[in-house]
Amino acid sequence: MSTDALSSQTVTSPLTLKELCQVNDVLIPLASTDRPLESGIDAYLPRTGGRVNRALRGLHQQLVQGIPLDQAISQSNGLFSTSYQQIVHAGLACGRLASVLQLFTEHVLRLIQIRQQINRSLVYPIMVAITAYLLFLGTLNLVFVRVEDFYADFRMELPWALQLLHELRVTSLYWFWIPPALFIGLIIWWARFNDGRFLGKSSSPLSHFLGVNFKRANFARLMSVMMEQQIPYHEALKLSAQSLGDDTLLELFARNEASQLVENEAKLKRELSPYLAWIITYGSNSESTATTLKGAAELYQQRANRRLLWFQLFLPIIFLAFIGGLAAAVYGLAVFVPMTESYESLSRPS
Repeated sequence: MSTDALSSQTVTSPLTLKELCQVNDVLIPLASTDRPLESGIDAYLPRTGGRVNRALRGLHQQLVQGIPLDQAISQSNGLFSTSYQQIVHAGLACGRLASVLQLFTEHVLRLIQIRQQINRSLVYPIMVAITAYLLFLGTLNLVFVRVEDFYADFRMELPWALQLLHELRVTSLYWFWIPPALFIGLIIWWARFNDGRFLGKSSSPLSHFLGVNFKRANFARLMSVMMEQQIPYHEALKLSAQSLGDDTLLELFARNEASQLVENEAKLKRELSPYLAWIITYGSNSESTATTLKGAAELYQQRANRRLLWFQLFLPIIFLAFIGGLAAAVYGLAVFVPMTESYESLSRPS
């Protein structure tokens, strides 16, 4: 078997959010014109590299063979996630591939912005935590040993707090590596589950808290785009859910029945919001519903921007207060508790 054939059968991990944005940067302008996709992708290939170049080269080869874009993406050996395949299928089905991919890119860029804000807000608190941990180890093994010698010289029994510190000191060789290992594991988890490979799922509670209104705004905006294209109402619901890569919503819109929407109104309220659930349940393929959805998109976009601004201002303060308070408590346990206990022991009558 040739090397090319072997590599073509290799299943790789899906493209990350940033890599998908780079792919969209190629597909969006091509989908907006009458130029054949295969010739346009071929012109863009020299400007790309890495896995993006590999993905585009695979698409180009299949498009040249006459394979439709959605099928070419689904046969990419795992480079394009199921969510992205659904997004492309939805864009082709409604005849607005460029618009759907543009909305997807905007959604992705917001997710990347949220993650970058979280990373920046954690830098200083993490530095404080690392410094406090190193100080605690140093105090435990360099300072507290003198306190133990003091109690031994005066033949005094160690109080419970100092006994705890004594046990930590004598066993520090066995546990000192655990906090750094947990910290490294947390970093790996954050990098793995926040790179966009699981687009349809909330990567973390904090990301969900910040991104839920962006999701609502994008869903309402996608629905209005579908309705402008005269897509049947229930088909537009399914295509919009596909464009978001949300399998839960897709299941709720599986049947083309108005009665199903009424039955699932409570679930829609949880997945979207009470207001959007009301619009979707009692809306129709009309201009008034499309206008209402546009207004809802603007409303949730404003809410999302306000929540992100609140996060940028207050989350670093909250993290710093929590980690700084914990560091102060640990330092007090290691330094001031031995000092006060020794003074109290000396003040007792022998």
